[in-house]
Amino acid sequence: GTVSPSRNGTTGDIRALTCNAGFTQEGATTASCQNTGTWLITPSTPTTCTANTCPAVLVAPANGTISITIGSTGDTAFDACNAGYTRVGANMTVCLPGGNWSATMPSSFPTPCKTNLTALVHGTATNQPGPNTSQS
Repeated sequence: GTVSPSRNGTTGDIRALTCNAGFTQEGATTASCQNTGTWLITPSTPTTCTANTCPAVLVAPANGTISITIGSTGDTAFDACNAGYTRVGANMTVCLPGGNWSATMPSSFPTPCKTNLTALVHGTATNQPGPNTSQS
């Protein structure tokens, strides 16, 4: 949080106590310099700044994992696809000061083979059903 304009002052000066963006303030909002040279906090409850929470809307992609599903201001959620799957979308999202996530979680799709099989000499290569193929 901040003390504005500064922490030093003289008798009668008033300072605003504020939390940074992304944090909710509870307790004192001002401090006034007394003739004794001490600060009087008003109200007398100490100021606390609590990080805003982002909702638990994050879901790991099918065939993948996510590091966290709920967070607070500044927290980062990372995702990863399982072996044999490729990510489509951002690999992370950040809990923003307004209490929203910066991006939706990506999807994980089966990784395609990069080269085509060539016909065998004196034979053929044919499709066989696998876990990620559809049969029609």
